Amino acid sequence: MFEYAKELGIPITFSQQVIRYFEDEDKGFVELSDGSILSGDVVVAADGVGSKSHALVSNVQSSPISSGYAMFRATYPLEDAMADPCVAAHWKDKVEHLSVIIGPDVHIVIGKNDARKTMCWLLTHKDTDSTSQESWSKTTKASNALKFVPKELGWAEYLRALIKTTTDDECIDWRLMWRDPQPMWHSPKGRVVQIGDSCHPFLPTSGSGAVMAMEDAYSLAACLQLAGKERILLGVQVHNKLR
Repeated sequence: MFEYAKELGIPITFSQQVIRYFEDEDKGFVELSDGSILSGDVVVAADGVGSKSHALVSNVQSSPISSGYAMFRATYPLEDAMADPCVAAHWKDKVEHLSVIIGPDVHIVIGKNDARKTMCWLLTHKDTDSTSQESWSKTTKASNALKFVPKELGWAEYLRALIKTTTDDECIDWRLMWRDPQPMWHSPKGRVVQIGDSCHPFLPTSGSGAVMAMEDAYSLAACLQLAGKERILLGVQVHNKLR
């Protein structure tokens, strides 16, 4: 998608933090942390559950509710994983590999990417000890995941071996939280509109968030094209209704 956006001549800037969204009768605006302000006929807030656009759209931000589950996640150098003979025997011939393994109250997603030389695993489990947080920076020992895949319940040794190869025995410890979808997705004048997890969030393990955001984008583009610049508010209202 990034390469396609470049082909279309769409400018993309990284490492910018949004401070606030605002609007007038003719434009939507985004203020960035460096003091600069972006504007457009319509501003699309696609910045997730913590979107600053809620202050303008509804003045209400959905409270997180525990799903009762948490997730360990690790991405690390492939050479560290392949150093274990058991792991190497199972995965060395699998290129661009992705698998999902499901058990009682546990499922594991495993990805191996030879081109990027990375190994990745995610283990979703019951949030039994309440140490996890809804944060991509909260870490814990990867070996803590082993108790959720005990040999006594028939979990394969190569899975346990993979967890043990995690670099520095460190992984993300992410609490999975529910949020209710918001009924209103656009600002009063229709110049700022939310898509994706900003307005109807999914659990990050569902594999649905980015897909829904792309569907939102397609719907929004079609509605704005039909409405035209003179009826932008109607266009975003119809999009909100349809989605």
